[in-house]
Amino acid sequence: MLKTGAASRREYRPHENKAVIDPIEQARLSTPVEADRVLVNRANTPSNVGAAAYVEHGSDDLFLSDKLWSIDFQGVNEYFAFAMQTRLYQDQASQRAVGTSLSMQNLPYDEFLSIRLPVPSVERQRSICATLRDEQRLINASVSDLDRAIALAKERRAALITAAVTGQIDVTAKRRPAAEQLEDDIKELS
Repeated sequence: MLKTGAASRREYRPHENKAVIDPIEQARLSTPVEADRVLVNRANTPSNVGAAAYVEHGSDDLFLSDKLWSIDFQGVNEYFAFAMQTRLYQDQASQRAVGTSLSMQNLPYDEFLSIRLPVPSVERQRSICATLRDEQRLINASVSDLDRAIALAKERRAALITAAVTGQIDVTAKRRPAAEQLEDDIKELS
């Protein structure tokens, strides 16, 4: 069964699930995850109530919890999932959420239906989705590049610290900029 975390980060995360072992509880599982739908988190913290994620591929062995809705907008569902990541949607969802606890809010279905989003033509919805997918790929590639650069910088930092501690480079050089001294020391090690 999917946990609310399957949609909370505004992307579909099928690994956010838990096994249902009790046969009585298994019998209650009735709504499998369907492809080309939007999952909506109807109960969560104020920042995540109403969070939505697009499900590209369904699964017959994953089921929705009672905290998730599976919505078919009768349009380009991926577009609506993107639109539900905007501040316009998030503000409306949080304003409509109710609950006695500040740590757990609920979005009533009738309130969810009253949320207004721009609905361009189907062709425009598809075009927007294609553009956003391309941008997301570029962002993901940039994040990967940054992660690799950070890992490399940490490696180099550790190597420099080790070299300084073991005396392989002279960190006490006087009258020379540290960068020049470091370059010379690196050349000597090479």
